[in-house]
Amino acid sequence: MATLVILLAIVSGIAAEFLALLSSRANSTYAITALYDVMIMTEVAVAVLIIIYALSFFARGNIAMIVFDVLRLAAVALLCVCLFIVLDERATLMGYVWFSDLESGNANSVNALNYGVASAACYAFTIIVLAVSGAVEFINAKKLKRTREEIIADIEVLNKELAEAEE
Repeated sequence: MATLVILLAIVSGIAAEFLALLSSRANSTYAITALYDVMIMTEVAVAVLIIIYALSFFARGNIAMIVFDVLRLAAVALLCVCLFIVLDERATLMGYVWFSDLESGNANSVNALNYGVASAACYAFTIIVLAVSGAVEFINAKKLKRTREEIIADIEVLNKELAEAEE
């Protein structure tokens, strides 16, 4: 289950990067000045998520879970910076288009803003999906983790049932 959620985060992160690129390419006046930083951080975060996805089939146990959590935290940190940059770069444009109507008739500014807001929404969605994937992984690990005493008690119950069935 957690691996499917990681795949969703990968796709959403790639979509967010593409929308940020479209937002910046609408017109050079409305370009995101830190676009290349956003693209690099997004690609590193997606690469980390791909590593998590690939290793999730082979690595098991508490140490693997800790490593996955650290990698997921690094990806979330990078994506949060990307979200901040995209929102910061689009804040002035939001004022021009939505609040003061100075640029509301300019199709390029409206497109840049629309793609920028969609990109920010995708970044936020990706961050939320990664938080959910961490919770899903934690819950699954807690479900599977049983103490030695619980296992021994289950074995004793099964042995008693077997002895009763044989009589």
